[in-house]
Amino acid sequence: MDLCITHNSRPMDFPRCSLNFLTRRYTAPDRLRNLPPLESLRDAGDAGYIGNVTVWDLGQDPTAQPRLRSFIQRSYKAQHAIFLDAERLLICGTEHLEMCDLRGRELGRMSDPWFAGGHTVCACGEGRVAVTCSAPDALLIFDLASGRADALRIPSPFYGHNYDLLREDDLHAHYIVNDLQRTHINGAVPVGDGFLISMLIPGAIGHLRRDGSYRELITGFVGCHGVRTRPDRDGFYFADSCTGTLVEVDAHGRIRRRFSVASRWLHDCEWVSGDLYLFCLSDANTAELWDVASGERVWALAMGDYGVNTQFSSVAR
Repeated sequence: MDLCITHNSRPMDFPRCSLNFLTRRYTAPDRLRNLPPLESLRDAGDAGYIGNVTVWDLGQDPTAQPRLRSFIQRSYKAQHAIFLDAERLLICGTEHLEMCDLRGRELGRMSDPWFAGGHTVCACGEGRVAVTCSAPDALLIFDLASGRADALRIPSPFYGHNYDLLREDDLHAHYIVNDLQRTHINGAVPVGDGFLISMLIPGAIGHLRRDGSYRELITGFVGCHGVRTRPDRDGFYFADSCTGTLVEVDAHGRIRRRFSVASRWLHDCEWVSGDLYLFCLSDANTAELWDVASGERVWALAMGDYGVNTQFSSVAR
């Protein structure tokens, strides 16, 4: 198994990461009223922050300390990375996808007018990948051969309404900031005829179908990130960031398990094998492997050499 972890240079702002602050920030009843015109919004870019990627060899036994294979430095904010194959990565930045080899040599880029606030990327079959973009509250589904993208936007009857976007609207130039977004979508995984998605602002997980229809599955969390599925069981899991908790949910939306670590901001967590999960603790700037059945921390990697805080992970089996 191999592991990718992203790191960025943005320091943690702990007062703005608290459960109370986020609750106040996103539950104001007039939050999406009297919005400024889209054309008046300005380019947010990466605000000067950069992100890097590390690649680790988990070997045959993931309980052994991983070995660093590659440290890939970038001039933009790398948010998430996945393996395309044994020798190539796909890196999701905030405004584009980059394909590169394990030495960090760029092999190509793809973008779109709606590619703004990019968070994560996942493979979805037939040479396509889906990117979560928070500015348009949408998934962009890229054909890797052509570089063209289709968009699935979360329907506006859910979680309020902000802007009636056209596909030609340039959200690079007119960036919809967090406080003007409806969901702050940040994670997706293909399931059935659509995608499970995680959203920070409503604290919800839902199913967004390829025909554009949507169904909410579970809600009531603050700052949830990185929804995923396990191949060995039904349901899904995600990181409840503010409480430092892994939440496992069955196919009917019932919570199966909660497992908490000592984190003020758990940015991501990912199943590895058996009862082993990898946790990305942004506040501690560590990646930690935990046995959620025994409650034992198996190992921890300090990430200070690669960035200021630890972001998203991906495991290739």
